[in-house]
Amino acid sequence: MSNDAKPPAPPAQPAPAPAPRPRPAEPADPEPAGRSPGPKAPAAAPPALDERPLRFVDLAPFAAQLDANELVAMLRDGRGVVRANAALGLAAVNQPSLDLVMLLRDSEPRVAAAAAEAIGLLGVLVRPFIPQITQALDGAQAEVQGAVVGTLASLVGKANDELRAALDVPFALAMKTIVEACGRLDKAGVAFLIAAADDENSRVRINAIGGLGRWGKADIDASMACLLAIEANDSVPDVRTAAKQASLAVIARTKVVAVDALPKNIPDFEARKLGGSELAEYEARSTSTR
Repeated sequence: MSNDAKPPAPPAQPAPAPAPRPRPAEPADPEPAGRSPGPKAPAAAPPALDERPLRFVDLAPFAAQLDANELVAMLRDGRGVVRANAALGLAAVNQPSLDLVMLLRDSEPRVAAAAAEAIGLLGVLVRPFIPQITQALDGAQAEVQGAVVGTLASLVGKANDELRAALDVPFALAMKTIVEACGRLDKAGVAFLIAAADDENSRVRINAIGGLGRWGKADIDASMACLLAIEANDSVPDVRTAAKQASLAVIARTKVVAVDALPKNIPDFEARKLGGSELAEYEARSTSTR
């Protein structure tokens, strides 16, 4: 048995100190005893519609507090300020109405203008009333008519069926409403008129053809192809005659545009016949200086 002594055991390492625990957040001071939470501030009431002329921005923030049925009833009020404010209120609540359309011919210009503004703000929501809007523009003030025609133009491509149905009106009214709206759209307006020229209603076709005669130069190839086909194939003589007249109008307007594009300093322009090469030379000079 060995007498060698065992080496002493190493001293024990002290246990690591525990990480300090985070202190819990101190609770918020409780409400003092006997004190209840303060009342919420009452919602602001919409402005009165019978005191002063209002703008759309004055009414829009209160749309949830406006009643559409009450607004429609106010459109028949004897006071112009109430009718105008109610029209803008209907735009705020996104509620079109036939009574609103009828205000386009209101005897007070401010009321009619408010109705036109409301219809513009409602946009595509007025689709079901487009034929009535078109008829209401007969006799409307020029400013109102211009504003609403802009709205009709914005609806081409979004409400084509209703716009086509609205062409079923007297020729003069169609020209200053739906056709005028198409004239603001160049090729897109011509495309709508070409499609309407194929309608089963002959009056719609004639009015659309008249529109092509007025605006067809915006897309002369498509317009002439449509008009020549109608002139050759339509079963109604008046429609064929309208197509022929429209074709001549498109060609005449195209010639006028070509002549107007020539330079104005050609010597003896009205006194002699100019050759094609000379005209081409002057046109080339004019183009290079534009």
